[in-house]
Order: sequence, then structure tokens, then C-alpha cells
Amino acid sequence: MRLNILLFFSVLVSLGLFWTVTRRKGEEERLLKRNKFQFIKLSVSVDVLGEYKVEISKKQPLMAKIKEEVKALESEAADHLAKQTANKAEVEACESAKKQITDEAASLESELGSKKEEFTKQKANWEAEVASLNKQINEKSKLCDFIKTDSEVARKLCGVPDPKPEEAKAEAPKADAPKAEAPKPEEAKVEAPKPEEAKAEAPKPEEAKAEAPKPEEAKAEAPKPEEAKEEASKAGEAKDKAPKS
Repeated sequence: MRLNILLFFSVLVSLGLFWTVTRRKGEEERLLKRNKFQFIKLSVSVDVLGEYKVEISKKQPLMAKIKEEVKALESEAADHLAKQTANKAEVEACESAKKQITDEAASLESELGSKKEEFTKQKANWEAEVASLNKQINEKSKLCDFIKTDSEVARKLCGVPDPKPEEAKAEAPKADAPKAEAPKPEEAKVEAPKPEEAKAEAPKPEEAKAEAPKPEEAKAEAPKPEEAKEEASKAGEAKDKAPKS
């Protein structure tokens, strides 16, 4: 009886030990596989890390160069920023000057328009005055009926052409003819126009100025009423003295 019990427990212990050994062996194999995988993984990682280190060692000069370029670009960017700020100030000054110039141009255009209008009005007045002066120049002055055209000034004033020497000699009367044809002093006095009539028929100073071609020439050449009276009286005296010569 005891032997059977011992055998039974012996079998149970043997089975327990077999199960334990088998289990431990499986765990050992699994751990070995895991360690092998970890070793392979570690070796691969070491290889990759070595490659990375090689690449890093190769990229370090390029990295240093890139850092220097970055510093240079940062300095250049700072310079450009300063220039941009200065250019912005210049642009604002230019815009202010442009606005001022635009305002001045508008003012000048307005002033030019007013000057053009004023010039147009003055031009119209000048044209009317020139037309009036031309009309008066073409008209013969009434004083020419009472002024002798012997002098050059009188011929210019009345528009009488200068006589040619041949015509002057042909028209000159002989010495006896003036004596025979000269009127008597009484007839000369009767025919001579009176100073009052010359004064009445003489044009006014405004008419004399209007008949002249230019204002300066009108002042220089137009005879005054007193001169018209003197010339008329001289004409009468010449007619009175004609018989005596």
C-alpha cells in the first residue's frame, strides 16, 4: 500500500519536473531568440549610427558654411531694412514735393487761363484800335486842304508823293508869269482863308492822334490847333507877298 502511494507520488513529481524542465527549456529558447534578435537589431543600429556619424562629419563643413551664409543674409537683410526705411522716408518726401508741385501747377494753370483771357481781350482791343488807325490812315486829313505840300513834313502827313525834278522844273512858272497872274493884294486878302475859318476846320487833337499810323508818330507829326492857325496865316501872308516878288 505504501509502495503504491510512493510510486504514485514519484510519478507525479517526475511529471512535474518534466513539465518544469520543458517549460524552462522553451523559455530559454525564446530568450535566446530574443537576445539574438536584439543583437542583430543592435548591430544594425550601430551600423546605421555609424553611417549617420559619417554623414554628419561630411555635412559639418557644409553646415558651417550655411551658418556663415545665414549670418551674411541676416546682415544683408538688416541693411535692406535700413535702406527700405530710408527709401520710405524719401518716397514720403517725394510725394509731398509732388503734391506741392501739383498745387503750384494748378495755380499756374489757373493764372495762365486768366492771363490768356486778359490777353485775348487786349488783343481784341488792339485789333480794333489797329483797324481804326488803318481806316484813319487811309482817309485824307481835312487839314491837307489848307496846308501847302511844299515841305517834306506836309507831304508825309497828307500822303502826297515827292515831285520829280523834271516835273518841278516843267511846272515852275516863269518870272513874268507870276507878276502877270499874281492877284492884287486886295484879292489875295479876300481869297486868303481867315484864321477863324482855319481854326474852325482844323481837326481836334483827338482826331489828329486817331489819323496818325502810330501813337508816337501821331504825337510827332499831327499838327496842333495852334500850328494849324500859324500855317493858315503863313499861307495868307504868302499870297499877300506873291505880287511883291
